[in-house]
Amino acid sequence: MTGRKQASQIDAPRWPVSAGTSGCVILGAGGHARVVLDALVALSHWPRLAFLDRDPALRGRQISGVPVVGDDGDLVHARANGFTHFIVGVGGVGDNAPRLTLFEKGLASGLEPTTVLHPAARLAASSAIGGGTAVLAGVIVNPNAAIGRNVVLNTGCIVEHDCRIGDHAQVSPGAIVLGGVSVGRLAYIGAGAVLIQGVRIGEGAVVGAGAVVLGDVPDGARAVGVPAVSTPRR
Repeated sequence: MTGRKQASQIDAPRWPVSAGTSGCVILGAGGHARVVLDALVALSHWPRLAFLDRDPALRGRQISGVPVVGDDGDLVHARANGFTHFIVGVGGVGDNAPRLTLFEKGLASGLEPTTVLHPAARLAASSAIGGGTAVLAGVIVNPNAAIGRNVVLNTGCIVEHDCRIGDHAQVSPGAIVLGGVSVGRLAYIGAGAVLIQGVRIGEGAVVGAGAVVLGDVPDGARAVGVPAVSTPRR
């Protein structure tokens, strides 16, 4: 029988062989995961990397030379293969719950969350970055800003002095978070949004792309427009 194999028939490559060095698993293998991979490669810290992704069509493939060895159910095999750390490579538009779920799975598997700080990012010495957070190229984090765990600070965003970004939140490319802003756990800040000084973005709230936020956004609300108007999420 000839012909191309179906995706389900492709054998996944084995985990990259240990050569006495630890490895890092990237959870997810989509577009955002490739951006995270770029940062990891730029750091030159992890000689062994592997993707896990739920899409069966990706199993057995390589992305920029890094194999997709299975899905998140295969996390149980990571430590036996010499992998010690993980990073969530799944992005999201308005819903960070899947990122939280993967982060908890990574911890439950006994791996440590690695913090990814792209060399082209600029972080003030007095800033604090939580475990499992990805700070990508062109990001600026200014003095006394505190960033939680499993946060995404995406390409070119700015987090000004004395801001607080909660666990599992996401700040999209080009967003500007001005001084003293508080962004709640699981909140999502859209691309190019501007958060004016001192506002509070509630837990699980969504700020739309390009919005200019002049006042507080309640937990779970959605804020869009210039100036932004908040409405409850349905």
